[in-house]
Amino acid sequence: MAAFSINENYVSDGEDEYEYYDSDEEYSSSGSEDQIKEEIQITSNPQNSFVNDMLFTLYNDYIMDWNNDQSNDLDVVTNLTGLLNFIETYSKNKQDNGIKIVYHGTTEHAISCIRETMFIVPNGKDVKVRNGSVYGNGIYCSESIEIAKGYSTNNKLIVCLLAPGKINTEPPYINSDKYDTNYCEYSKIICTFDSKNICPLFIINKSDGEKISDYTEIIKGFIENVFELTSERQFI
Repeated sequence: MAAFSINENYVSDGEDEYEYYDSDEEYSSSGSEDQIKEEIQITSNPQNSFVNDMLFTLYNDYIMDWNNDQSNDLDVVTNLTGLLNFIETYSKNKQDNGIKIVYHGTTEHAISCIRETMFIVPNGKDVKVRNGSVYGNGIYCSESIEIAKGYSTNNKLIVCLLAPGKINTEPPYINSDKYDTNYCEYSKIICTFDSKNICPLFIINKSDGEKISDYTEIIKGFIENVFELTSERQFI
């Protein structure tokens, strides 16, 4: 599949935006770091142990250090559970189109909810679709910053990692068991069907966009290198 390109002339048509309910009772906190670590079981499988050790290193020694460094004013939105879910998905789909850096534009309220729960695929209960699902039911994003801005009501964007898996590029753009993600080349819109396929990382608002991109590239490379090492060590 060809690399996604940027359509600078894109204007949002208002489609495919999601509405998060206002009630805080619909969402639960991610819990303390110790609680999250307890949920991540390190099994006797050397691959699982190695990958989880690297995950803790990535989150604690990189992402949290960046977040605590007041000089860069970095706005982190991810959490350890979200990273774990993404890495587990990537371990299954890493041969299918690798990892991509994508952008998600939405409302201020939705960003607050994403901080708590990561992404949620609209189900009509916790999260409902505001204006249709032209490219399927899932999480919408784009590799183009300009396109993602068209869906932002607050000039903020969430920078994410996407493990698209098997990609459908032809209409009709519906959810199918044969694919994990729909991509429309004309609109440059991506719809991935499972929230575990996409991991929100940072919010572009206070920090420099190029710095955010550099940080995201480091995380992307870190994850890819970990799985290359596991392959070399015949863990997978």
